[in-house]
Amino acid sequence: MLSKLQTCFFESGIKAFLVGGFIRDSLLGKHSYDLDIVLDSRAKNYVPAILKAFRLNVYFELETDFIYKDDFLELSYFSRYEIVSIKAGGYSFDFVPMRCELGYSNLRSPDKILFTKNLYLDALRRDFSINAIYKSLKDSKFIDPFEGRKDLKEKRLKTVLDANFKLKEDALRILRALDFALRFNLKLEKNLESALHTNYKLAATLSNFHKKRYLLKYLSSLLAKKKSADTSLLKQALSLVYDFEKELDSIFKLKFIKLTNLVLEKDSLEVLLDKRLVEFEGLELSLKEITNFIRELKARPL
Repeated sequence: MLSKLQTCFFESGIKAFLVGGFIRDSLLGKHSYDLDIVLDSRAKNYVPAILKAFRLNVYFELETDFIYKDDFLELSYFSRYEIVSIKAGGYSFDFVPMRCELGYSNLRSPDKILFTKNLYLDALRRDFSINAIYKSLKDSKFIDPFEGRKDLKEKRLKTVLDANFKLKEDALRILRALDFALRFNLKLEKNLESALHTNYKLAATLSNFHKKRYLLKYLSSLLAKKKSADTSLLKQALSLVYDFEKELDSIFKLKFIKLTNLVLEKDSLEVLLDKRLVEFEGLELSLKEITNFIRELKARPL
């Protein structure tokens, strides 16, 4: 599919680059089903190329959101960011124009976006160096402005710019940082670690959906490692999810130890369904949420 896309983009004079989790995971020897492709073009130019590559005979206005489904794929278009998302054959493709983002007054999404043809400006809006590695669809050359490949090799997690600035832009990056560190056994760069301690209360602004989601990710990372050594980072992760107003106290530590040991002992996240064990403040996990997450893990490992 990538070769078809590149052919159609080339014919339209569009430069395309893979970026984000697909590149990161491939460099780590992991398979990924999610492909993020950034383009030096606006939707009016690249949408016809995508439709041609996927042999889709559909038409939609670019000023409004749009959804299309058939027996083989699902296409979604988000007009504000001019993003086309396609799910087909077990894979997910996101096509995004290069852009700059300005202001995050709600700590989640930008107040203003500016489209650009400059890949380096696009890289500045990303969170961590390991997610800002670009690979050209045309010649497979890497563009790595923040040395993300080096950070992967040296097992280090760092932000693309000042860590305090990046966490204040988007509070979800607090939970994402801990997720990546746990999942890929990365050491937090000193400035990032300090920024997490300084800004952890910003995570309180996030929705329960995000908190629950990342709690399950943290525990699945622990389960995958099959060991309880060096759980300090996981303790920090759980404290951010459950208790924003105070540091870990003795009661929380006891609950944490009990919970993590049971997850490891039972070799399953389903232990979380016992409400007697999950009595932390702020959240409750339902059977549906746990089972859906486990089903997703089996279909598409994190």
